[in-house]
Amino acid sequence: MLLLLLPMLLSRTATRIRTCPVSIWASIHRFPPLSFSPPTNVSAAPIQQPQQQQQQQSPPDQAEEDDDPNKSEAYKLIHYHLDNYKRNTAYCLPSSLRPTLVQRTVPHESVIDRILHPELRDRMILLRGRFDLVDCLLDYRNAVTIHGDDVLAHSNWEISEKWLRQYGFLVDPATLNIVNRWRRERAEPELRIADITSAETTPAST
Repeated sequence: MLLLLLPMLLSRTATRIRTCPVSIWASIHRFPPLSFSPPTNVSAAPIQQPQQQQQQQSPPDQAEEDDDPNKSEAYKLIHYHLDNYKRNTAYCLPSSLRPTLVQRTVPHESVIDRILHPELRDRMILLRGRFDLVDCLLDYRNAVTIHGDDVLAHSNWEISEKWLRQYGFLVDPATLNIVNRWRRERAEPELRIADITSAETTPAST
């Protein structure tokens, strides 16, 4: 009897199996689609900007450009020589940039080493607490006039009378002699240390 019923049972089972996928898909479509939320703890990789746009957003060069081509060339050469000397102390510096005894023995800001007048460098180091270094160096850069072709000879660097009077406590006879040499060529009266220091107003340091 069971053998007679077995083919009938197998036939019904096969029929149910064939119709099962339809009912399953019908039940699946009744459920709403799952929403996807991206993880919040994963940082997205930065988008690479075009090279031209990145160059435009880069900070500008901090090296100042002067209207006077001699002055611009001089500061580039000063930076070049001091950078070589920093890497190798055996490097032969131009005479105006060679460290003085004060520079070698007294700690100071390296930017003072860029001043071409050796005696002026010494006084800036020794009197460092009496003036604002940034203002002084900016004023000095604007006050300098370079004569002749040798832009690294400090004897060709004339400092304006305005700067000398503003920072009279930094002025020494050697630096003033250079200034007076160029003033004589223009038939201008020479300046004296007493005249400069008497009108001295010491800027406050920060």
